[in-house]
Amino acid sequence: MPPETLTPGGDWAPRAERPTVLLLDTPGQPDRGVVEDWLSTQPAATLRVARGAEEAVRLAGVDDALIAPVRVAWLPPGIDGDRRWRPRDLLTLRGGAAPSVRERERILAEEPDRCRVLIGEPAPLSALRSRMPSQAAGGLAKWVEDQARLTLDRSERLLTGSRYKLPRDVKAQLIGDPGFARGLGALARKLDRPPADVRAQALGYLEEMAGTQSPIVRELWARWARLMYSRAYELSFDADALERLRELGAKHPLVFLPTHKSNLDGYVMTSLLNEQGFPPNHLLGGINMAFWPIGPIGRRVGVIWIRRTIREDPVYRWVLRQYLAHLVRRRFNLEWYIEGGRTRTGKLLPPKMGLLRYLVDAIEDAGIEDVRLVPVSIVYDHLDEVADMTAESRGAVKSAEGIRWLVGYARRLNRPSGRIQVRFGEPLDVAQRLTAHGAAEDPRLALAKLSFDICTRINRVTPLTRTGLVTLAMLGLDGRSVTAAEACQVLEPFQRYARARSLPGAAETEPLISPAGIQPTLATLVEHRIVDCFNGGPEPVYAIGRENELVAAFYRNSVIHWFVNRAISELALVRAAEDDSGRDSIEVAWSEAFRVRDTLKFEFFFAGQDGFRAEMREELALIDPSWTSTGAVTLRDLGVALLQSGGLVAHRVLRSFLEAYHVVAERLESLPAVEPVDRAKLIDDCLGLGEQMRRRHQITSGEAVSKELFSTAMKLADNRGLLDAAKAGERAAFAAELRDLVRRVHVLAELDHSPSLAEPLLAVAGGA
Repeated sequence: MPPETLTPGGDWAPRAERPTVLLLDTPGQPDRGVVEDWLSTQPAATLRVARGAEEAVRLAGVDDALIAPVRVAWLPPGIDGDRRWRPRDLLTLRGGAAPSVRERERILAEEPDRCRVLIGEPAPLSALRSRMPSQAAGGLAKWVEDQARLTLDRSERLLTGSRYKLPRDVKAQLIGDPGFARGLGALARKLDRPPADVRAQALGYLEEMAGTQSPIVRELWARWARLMYSRAYELSFDADALERLRELGAKHPLVFLPTHKSNLDGYVMTSLLNEQGFPPNHLLGGINMAFWPIGPIGRRVGVIWIRRTIREDPVYRWVLRQYLAHLVRRRFNLEWYIEGGRTRTGKLLPPKMGLLRYLVDAIEDAGIEDVRLVPVSIVYDHLDEVADMTAESRGAVKSAEGIRWLVGYARRLNRPSGRIQVRFGEPLDVAQRLTAHGAAEDPRLALAKLSFDICTRINRVTPLTRTGLVTLAMLGLDGRSVTAAEACQVLEPFQRYARARSLPGAAETEPLISPAGIQPTLATLVEHRIVDCFNGGPEPVYAIGRENELVAAFYRNSVIHWFVNRAISELALVRAAEDDSGRDSIEVAWSEAFRVRDTLKFEFFFAGQDGFRAEMREELALIDPSWTSTGAVTLRDLGVALLQSGGLVAHRVLRSFLEAYHVVAERLESLPAVEPVDRAKLIDDCLGLGEQMRRRHQITSGEAVSKELFSTAMKLADNRGLLDAAKAGERAAFAAELRDLVRRVHVLAELDHSPSLAEPLLAVAGGA
C-alpha cells in the first residue's frame, strides 16, 4: 500500500535526542499491516516497537525512553467535510465500534483517506510512573496501558469529533482488573457467601448493565431522537453555556443531571448534545423502559439499564459502583434524572440520592477528584402526557410501557406544542463541594447538601414561560371566567414582579400584557383542553374548570419556585396583623416566616437561615422599599403597601399544598394515637376525605386532592414523629396549625378578589 495513503496524527516525529517506544494498539489485520507499512517509512534508529504494555515498560526502562501509543483509526464517511455515519452505512458496517475486517480492506482499497495512523502524545516512563496513583490496580504496566488508550481516544476524537467517543471492552477491562477480583473476594467474605457464587452473580449484573456500543447506531439514534420531538416542538437552549461546558468537558468528566418532566427528556438531551458535538452521555435509565426494541438499541447508544429497587442487593450496588468508577476514570460523561422519576406535579421534586451516593463512592474508591456535576432544567410549553400523570396522582393505574405504548406516544407528537427550553446551571465540583459541606465529619449530611446545591442551581436557571404565568394567574380566580383583557390585568402584577427581580424568561413573557399578545397562549390552552372558553356572549371568556385544575397546576408549578418566598411573606404579615399577644409585630412576622418555611421544607428548596432572611428582606423591599431602610415603618404601612402592590400570590402558589397537608392532618387526628400508621392506606383514605372536604367547601383547591401532595405531607408528619404511636395532642396541634395556615390563605384570596375587605385587617394591624 502506498505510504502517502497514511497520515500520522498531529505533528509527531521521532526525537533524535531520546529513544521512543511505540506501544501498538493493533488487535489484528489489516490494522497491523497498516502500521507495519507506516513503520517502514520511519527512521528506525530511535524507535523501538512494543506489542503490549509490559514489553513497552521493559523497553523504556532501559534509558527512560518516551512511550508513544499507536492505533489505526477508521473514520466515518465524509460528505462536504461532515464526517457522520448515515443510515446506508448500516448496510455495510456491523454497527460495532469499528468496521469489520472485510469493510476495512474495502476502505483501504477504495477510500484510503478514511484510514489514519494515530500517534498519541508521548511521555517518558518516569513521568508515567510518577503520575500513577498509589491505589492503581494492576501495577505500572496496567496503568501505562490505560493511559495509552485514553491518549489514543483523545487523538481519535480530534479526527472523528467528540460525538463518537465510546468505551472499549468495558466488561473485559473490568473483569480483568485485579482490583475487581479483590473487591469481589472482599464482598464475598463480608456477605459470608461462596466467592464463585458472588462472582457469577456480579458478572450477570455487569452483563445486564453494559452494552456493545456503536457509533453508527448512536448517530442514527440521535437523528431519530430529533425527529421524535421536532414534529411538535421548537428547541431553545443557551449556546454560551454549552460552549463553556464543552471547554470544561475537555478537562473533566461531566455528569448531567436534568429535570424529568417527560418521556421526551432523554431524546432532547441526546439530540442536542450530539448536534453540538458533545460525546454521548451514558444515561442511567430505569429497566422498565428496556422493552424491545428500546432495550437493545439503548445498550448500543450508551444507556445503562438499572433496576428500580437495589437497596437490598449489595452485589448489584457494588457492581454499579465499579461500573460508574470505570466510566468516570476514563473521562466518559454520565447522565441521570436527579428526581428519579417524572414529576407528576410539574415542580422540581426532592432529589433521589441513591445514584449520587454510588457516584461519590465510586469517585472516592477510584481516587478521582475532578468530576463536575451539571444541573439541567428542561421546560415544555405543553405536554400531552400531563393528563395521564395527573390522573395517576388521583389513584389511576399507570400504563405499562411497551412497543404499543411507544407507537401511541409517538403518534401523539403530531401537532405544534410550543417550545422546549433547555438551560444549564453552574457546574459543581464534587470533591470541592463535599469538602465544603463537611464530608469528613458527616458524609451523609454532606451528600444531602450537595444534592440540595444541584436542585437550587436548576431552579435558578428555570425560565418563566407564558403557559406557566397564565395558569398561575388563572388558578387564583377560583373558576371565575375572565376576558382576555381581564386576564392581562390579573397577570400584570406578576410581570411587574418578574421584571423587578430580573427573572429568567421575563422578557419573553412581555407579550402577555396585551389582549392580542395573550390570545395565542389562551388559544393553545383551550386547544389542549386546559382552559375552557365560552363564546356565547359579546366576547369570549376563559376559565380553568375544576376538572382541569391538576393539569393546569403542572404548568404553573414549573415557575412556582420564583414566587414561594413572596407567598410566605404574605402569610407572615397576616399572622403579624392578627397577633394580639403584645409582641413586636415585626418579630412575629419573622418568626412566622421561618415557621412556614419549616412546614414546606419537603416541598420547596430554601436557602439556609441567613440566606432565607436576606431573601425575605428583598421580598419585603419590593413590597415597600422603606421596610429595610428605616425603622419607623409600621405594620399598617406595610399592609397598605402589600395590597397596593397587587398580585397577591399566596393563594395561587401555596393553597393546594397547604390544603393537601390539611387533609392529611385531619385524617391523622382522627386515627387512634396509640397505633402506628399504615402509610399506604392513609394516602388512599386521604383521597376520599379530600374529595369530601372539597365538596363541603372545607378546602377549595381541586389540585389538593393528589397522592403526590399527600405523600409529601406524610414526610412532614413523619419528620415530626406523628406517624408512629403519638400523643393525641401532637396530632391535634398539627391539624390546628394547618387549619390556621389554610384560613390565612383564604383571607389573602378574599383580599385579592375584594380589596375593600382589607379594612378590618388593617385596623388590627394599626392597633398592633
